[in-house]
Amino acid sequence: MRLDPGDVVYISGPMTGFGCYNLRAFHAAAHALESAGFRVLNPANGPPGLSWTEHMRIDLDLLRQASAVLLLHEYESSRGARIELEIAEIGGLKIIYPG
Repeated sequence: MRLDPGDVVYISGPMTGFGCYNLRAFHAAAHALESAGFRVLNPANGPPGLSWTEHMRIDLDLLRQASAVLLLHEYESSRGARIELEIAEIGGLKIIYPG
């Protein structure tokens, strides 16, 4: 799937169970997308100290604003990323799978 210049891209991937919540992968993806001119919604920028459910509520609100989703490696191992993918598919968003 190709991204178009006006796309707003939500980054989805595993956090729980990864060292430093996998923030490096999220921020690297955000930097690459922003450098290519895309607007990015990065859930790794969320407030610290919230429960998983509280983070998911915020993340799903962000996802509703997106036109595309970029999936990070090992997204399959993340319950939250699988939920986000299902919602993206239902909503007809563009989905970019890890390469």
